[in-house]
Amino acid sequence: MGVAESAYRIARDYASSRRQFGVAIEKLPAVRDLLIDMKISVEAGRALLYETSRIVDLELGYARQLEFNPPADKEELKAVKNESRKCSRLAAMLTPMSKYFCSEMCNTVAYDSIQVLGGSGYMRDYASERHARDARITTIYEGTSQLQVVAAVRGVCSGTADKYLLEMGEQSYEPDLKDLLVLLDSGRELLNKSIAFVKENGTEYMDLYGRPLVDIAIALINGYLFCSQASTKVDMQVAVAAENGKASDKTVSIKERKKMVARRYITKNAPRIKALGDSIMAGDKSTFSGYEALVGPVPAE
Repeated sequence: MGVAESAYRIARDYASSRRQFGVAIEKLPAVRDLLIDMKISVEAGRALLYETSRIVDLELGYARQLEFNPPADKEELKAVKNESRKCSRLAAMLTPMSKYFCSEMCNTVAYDSIQVLGGSGYMRDYASERHARDARITTIYEGTSQLQVVAAVRGVCSGTADKYLLEMGEQSYEPDLKDLLVLLDSGRELLNKSIAFVKENGTEYMDLYGRPLVDIAIALINGYLFCSQASTKVDMQVAVAAENGKASDKTVSIKERKKMVARRYITKNAPRIKALGDSIMAGDKSTFSGYEALVGPVPAE
């Protein structure tokens, strides 16, 4: 998260000061769009990480309570045990999800930061090139992205993700987020259809399409987390960019800004979720049946 945040900040500062065609490059739609996606990606990673940390804290808290101070009342003890098991299942799914999403996001943001800076981003004049190198190892150490997906997809296919998403969908949100919640609910239904299809095709097929399954689940979880943030009761103002891209006296309420973030994130991910679901249910098994022909022989020395 730190590398991604730093990479974004360099790109944001550079885009506001670097002029091309007589204007700051942040005025160019392609650059502007890239910066927004970078910013929201960082916020999505942070939201997922904080939610995972919250669940892990609860898991550890319940475990300590059961070990050192279990309730005397049988019904209360049963309730605590149920919550403990629930948090353990969620933590087992969300922890690899966070590692996978945040490290992959970090690589994308670091790569895009260099892109915003152009040739300067490739040189040592800026820290962007170092961030790209630092980011690359994060998808490898402490378990590669592929291993994180293997760990996370078990929770997705076991029903843990669906129960979690159902709970999130039943929370109280702002009325004007209703259309976004409908999109998220449709995404959940598609995820369940995809899971059912995968299960019909066996364990190998689940391993093959584990990544898109996990990607769908993460996109839905982050969507609900953004809607929750947009429904905050906190009344505060946050700064917006001035014409020159620097800080200004202009402000917007945090609630309104979070609604904008939620809307952009969910609506942009809706077609992606559908595409991922379609690819999963296409039934393409050429990885198994056509491997030898598709990759060809090992290159000669």
